[in-house]
Amino acid sequence: MKATSRLFTSLNKQRIFIPVQKIERHCNVLAQTENTVVLNSQIHVPKSKNSEAETSPSVMVMLHGVFGNCRNFSALAKRIARQCGIDVHCLDLRNHGESPHTTDHSLSLMSNDVIRYLTNHIAPSSNCVMFGHSMGGQVAFETVFSHPHLFSAAIIEDASPFSVDSNLLPKDSDLNSPFAAIQVLKNIDLSEMQNQSLTSAKKQISQLLSNRVPSAAVQSFLLTNLVQDTQTKHIKWRCNIAALTKYIESFRSAQVLSDFTFEKYKQRISRPIDVPLLCVRGANSNYVRDCDVERMRELFADVSVSTLDAGHWVHSEKPLEFLNEVVTFLQKYQQE
Repeated sequence: MKATSRLFTSLNKQRIFIPVQKIERHCNVLAQTENTVVLNSQIHVPKSKNSEAETSPSVMVMLHGVFGNCRNFSALAKRIARQCGIDVHCLDLRNHGESPHTTDHSLSLMSNDVIRYLTNHIAPSSNCVMFGHSMGGQVAFETVFSHPHLFSAAIIEDASPFSVDSNLLPKDSDLNSPFAAIQVLKNIDLSEMQNQSLTSAKKQISQLLSNRVPSAAVQSFLLTNLVQDTQTKHIKWRCNIAALTKYIESFRSAQVLSDFTFEKYKQRISRPIDVPLLCVRGANSNYVRDCDVERMRELFADVSVSTLDAGHWVHSEKPLEFLNEVVTFLQKYQQE
């Protein structure tokens, strides 16, 4: 940890991001945790540090949703770092971005990956805030719930940590849903596109998506995962389509539905967890129901809820309003 601290101290003097694999190789502090992977990240460091860092949130860890990557939060992370004077670590979860691809993909595995990252890169004395959107919000909730002593606060964006009846989940036919998107993506044969330019391949896949995913914005988001090697010109998926197909479709299984129920969470604690929790949801989204909020309040002692006029991607649709909610929440605990 001393090597890590010295490296972060030198980084604090300038605002940059750095691939986390390089830090791990430099510091040689890999945790030997079974079944976990080394997560890639971008670290956004403010020009000046928060003078109240010893008693207020000093580090934020941000987790993206399914099909996303650490770059999704670049603009937001830079603003949070600048306005709050804290380091912001944006992670690529397993099977996404530049993090390793694995056959297995679950909330528990992703949570363990995050704990490994924290062990290697966040000083135990840091006042860490966990942030997650959608799938990342579920991972964030599970991580804070399992290790509350590691966190000073948590922020969940349009995500419910609780399993719902399969009848309430989006159907494969529901337009623009992950279930609809994966039905198209899993059947695309990239070998037929290797003689094309990346632009041409994206246009072709966009046409294939158009019936189930008519939203141009959602199509554009999904296609950020299609990349081309600069040297070999090989076109490939940045995310692990096979693993994510299995993961998304597993939400209809009885096993997954029974693992993350409110009742299961309730059995794991004797009293509400004393970590302030902010839930920001979209008014035009059905991912977080009122009953979910009430259940969160039974599990956490201090829960704040903000509903903005947006859909599922609240930080993208209402960037300034979302930033204000986050900054106000963080500053509340900087002033206490």
